[in-house]
Amino acid sequence: MNLSSPYVSNLQSPFVHGPLQDGQIYYYKVRAINSAGASELSGVLQATAGSGSPQSYQPVDGSAPSAPSDIKLLPGDGQVRLDWLPVQGATGYLIFWNTTGDVSEADASVNAAPLSVFSDLNNNNLATVLYVHTGLSNGQNYYYRIAAYNGAGQTLSEQVGPVRAEKIVPGRPANVHVLGGDRLIGMRWNPVHNAESYNIYWREAQSAN
Repeated sequence: MNLSSPYVSNLQSPFVHGPLQDGQIYYYKVRAINSAGASELSGVLQATAGSGSPQSYQPVDGSAPSAPSDIKLLPGDGQVRLDWLPVQGATGYLIFWNTTGDVSEADASVNAAPLSVFSDLNNNNLATVLYVHTGLSNGQNYYYRIAAYNGAGQTLSEQVGPVRAEKIVPGRPANVHVLGGDRLIGMRWNPVHNAESYNIYWREAQSAN
């Protein structure tokens, strides 16, 4: 399978490919795209349409949440993507930021509602929450703290940064999963920082490379 294989473009993860023929084996590769260029193709994945079952995750509500941890900052073109571990009992997150450091709750903030947390093929939760902070100036440093909150209050993380918004060619998609369903195959992969969309290249098992 290569760049001459059939593909669908301008996608986001997760993506469902269908309708397909049940019982047919399909192979897939994923490529991250932005206006600066395209990544290498991911490794090849195989799935059979008509096999597998739907999976879901139900967020857990509870008492006052702890502070978000393991925060990662990934720069992009006029933006910074923030990833962190989901906080049990949190109903939302506030992201405080500035360009000088010593971030506090008096600084500008954005309200990031918790996103869906998907399961992998073994029904294990993929434990990251993400928010993309857009409208930033390339070349400018940014500092962040994230507060997890619910009805009982909020707890603020340690400061992370600096990170500088910049535009680069996206990296290769990783952790690509495929799962067969009724006449379709679902796909999911880790978001690639700076990617604006993705192309998926595919072929049927009996077709030539």
